[in-house]
Amino acid sequence: VGLDKRDFNALEKHDVRVGWTPGVNALAVAELALNLSLTIVRKTLIANQVAKDQKWDQVVGRQLSSLTIGILGCGYVGTAFLRLLRGFDCKILICDTLDKSQICKEFGVEQVPFDYLVEHVDLLSIHLPKNIDTLNILDSEAINKMKPDSFLVNTARGGLVDELALYNALERGGLSGVALDVLEQEPPQMFELINHPKCVVTTHIGGSSEEAIEKMG
Repeated sequence: VGLDKRDFNALEKHDVRVGWTPGVNALAVAELALNLSLTIVRKTLIANQVAKDQKWDQVVGRQLSSLTIGILGCGYVGTAFLRLLRGFDCKILICDTLDKSQICKEFGVEQVPFDYLVEHVDLLSIHLPKNIDTLNILDSEAINKMKPDSFLVNTARGGLVDELALYNALERGGLSGVALDVLEQEPPQMFELINHPKCVVTTHIGGSSEEAIEKMG
């Protein structure tokens, strides 16, 4: 549903109109955000590799239910993710440029400013469009404000996170885990990040469920 890959000059030249149908793949992306959150919090891929290496060591993670979850951008996908989180009974903070008081009332969550969000959550999940206001919104300053044992999930758009700053934070132990379904360059160029042991990367599959593809079609 993003418009950042459309060639508007070519569309105008050929008199092609552009529209979008909101929310058709929101649940698919939200489910992946939940999947990736559980993956890095419970360290399931690490435990899987341990088993395949025939070591059978115990891998200790954390419980999603014990964390404060931050949702950056509470539109269609962010709200769907919020709905999925209800069963975990965790504390949830949201951040959005629009007034989300109705959502806060419905789900029992709190809307907070951006700086407060990044400083106080244990897991931050990004659900923003990519535009001039959101480009590199998670820059080195914002990443450095996050808790040293926190987690970051991005299933929205590449370019919202400064990937070099993210890699540096992982290298110095500033984050416990990162999960990225989107990257600034796809296919990726920064292999140091995607190969980092604390980083889980998927190939931009957020909207790629059979059900979502059928709805989008």
